[in-house]
Amino acid sequence: MATPATVSVAIPVYNGARYLAEAIQSVLDQSLPASELKVYDNCSTDETVEVARNLLPDDAVAISAENLGAVVNFKRAIAGARPDTRYFMWLAADDRIHPAFLARCVERLESDARAPACLTGIRFVDPDGRVVRTQQDLDLSSADLAVRCRSFLRRPRWTEFYCLYRLESLQASPGVTGEFASDVHLTWWFLLRGPLAVIAEPLLDYREYPQKSVAEMAESLTPGAQPPRWTKVKLWRHLWSMTLELDRPERAVARRELVGALADPTWWTHLSEDVMVRWPTAGRVASRVVRAVRRR
Repeated sequence: MATPATVSVAIPVYNGARYLAEAIQSVLDQSLPASELKVYDNCSTDETVEVARNLLPDDAVAISAENLGAVVNFKRAIAGARPDTRYFMWLAADDRIHPAFLARCVERLESDARAPACLTGIRFVDPDGRVVRTQQDLDLSSADLAVRCRSFLRRPRWTEFYCLYRLESLQASPGVTGEFASDVHLTWWFLLRGPLAVIAEPLLDYREYPQKSVAEMAESLTPGAQPPRWTKVKLWRHLWSMTLELDRPERAVARRELVGALADPTWWTHLSEDVMVRWPTAGRVASRVVRAVRRR
């Protein structure tokens, strides 16, 4: 397969020296080479820049003079893509893609002109790189809006943000915003409008850690931001409000699935995390109840 001169991969990073070399090397090892690979360093205080420059030319490492926060850093990665870029992806500095990732995703998008992005299966790995579980979700490619919404809403973790986008589709979307869980908002925005291209084979390794606190996540997104409360309640409400842009029949379908998701134990877990932040003791009790129900 000939290399389209339009595949750009951006790695936004802050203090990611531990795994950055793996992320970069996984892009360099692609069977379909990226036409552009750039690291966007967000004023790291560890060896991130040195790691990047050991593997890439200096002009492929964009260094910020101050910590701009993840939101701004992800946005400048889009703005910095080559003018002729056709396909674009963000790769987290602690994740890695398998050698066939770009080739398979480009091939799928070339054969399906309607799909705004291509998602592969995910392997979740622990900090040491051991596979914990895998996730495949062909339902996100369904022509049925209800099927797409139901599958997306009823999961413990959303990782679809890390896929290969058509740059023109990404530029026409809301993109990355300063709102909490804007990565989830972005995927939801696309799913409300049509199916994604999906490859079942797990071609991306997503690294999981012990959960960050809400305050830590807010600080990483926008330095100095106030820690938000009721984040999952606000997430659900925002997903609801995004349906206002749909025609009435599609809006009714999406809202029915949003209401139905609240009866699923996965959302009980999400909401118990909100309670945990506000009232720690009550939150722990709620979490135990949810785990007991899910075991049945």
